[in-house]
Amino acid sequence: MIKVVSFNIDDKLMDKVSFEERFYFEEIPKLISVHHKVSLDKAKAVAIRDYKTISITDPNFYRPQIWFDKFKIKPDWKDIVEDMVHHIQIHREVPESIQKLHKRYQIIFVTKHQKDFLRAKLKACGLQGDYNTIFSTVDDLNIAKKDQRIYEQIPKILRVQPDEII
Repeated sequence: MIKVVSFNIDDKLMDKVSFEERFYFEEIPKLISVHHKVSLDKAKAVAIRDYKTISITDPNFYRPQIWFDKFKIKPDWKDIVEDMVHHIQIHREVPESIQKLHKRYQIIFVTKHQKDFLRAKLKACGLQGDYNTIFSTVDDLNIAKKDQRIYEQIPKILRVQPDEII
């Protein structure tokens, strides 16, 4: 019997391009430009060059504080995320569907981004009360790519059988 409905929010429910790409390829370069008094083009080139120094399979790639420290920029990255929430684009049928499912099942969201990143996105979409748990593979499991360990650990943490999650 299904007890838990799991969503990978990064790829399925939201348009990740409009948020993550804007954060990493527009907002961070703007801050680099301002704090280091370089052109925006130069700042973008520096950001892109440095992003390539950490593999996308490394959990640190998805930790904004790593980049803010590396580039020596401020304010707190969480403030930038909060200021950007109006850019989040959720597929229009998602909120109602999640609310209906939440009446019958535990709802979990899985992301490779930090939990604070996801919480801001869920809040912006009006979904902050329509789930039971957020799993950040980066925060909770120190994994940044699809990995069998994710599918093994989440049922254990939830105390359900793997076949009780879809």
